[in-house]
Amino acid sequence: MIDSSMLLHLLLAFAVGSLWVTAITVIAEKKGSVIGGILGGLPSTSAFSFFFIGINQSSAAAVQATTVFPLAFAVTSAYLFFYAFFAQKSFSRGIILSLAIWFAVSAMIVASGFSDFAFSLVLGLVISVLTDSLRFHVISCL
Repeated sequence: MIDSSMLLHLLLAFAVGSLWVTAITVIAEKKGSVIGGILGGLPSTSAFSFFFIGINQSSAAAVQATTVFPLAFAVTSAYLFFYAFFAQKSFSRGIILSLAIWFAVSAMIVASGFSDFAFSLVLGLVISVLTDSLRFHVISCL
């Protein structure tokens, strides 16, 4: 059962996340998609997540959650590439296929159960470089 403190923290996390997404959406509408993309790309999700993990569990738990972060961030970057690639045909195709790829790769990361920050950092860097190289290759072919 969820105690009242945990429920309060969950509600606060929901409120903070909702307000952040709403603010970015409004700013993107008023200032353009480039500004919206920059604000949407801020590491706010991870900062808020680590903050609430630290409050709900411990600072050690928040630090441990950062172990997989470089790899997870790279997979999210790859998701953006796949969305942009598949969405050229249709919005729904872009969302469905890129989310399917993101979910499959994320599930493999979770199933692996590794907890090596250096490995996460190196593999995240490799995925980021490959994603960026693919993006330039695809753009040059268009």
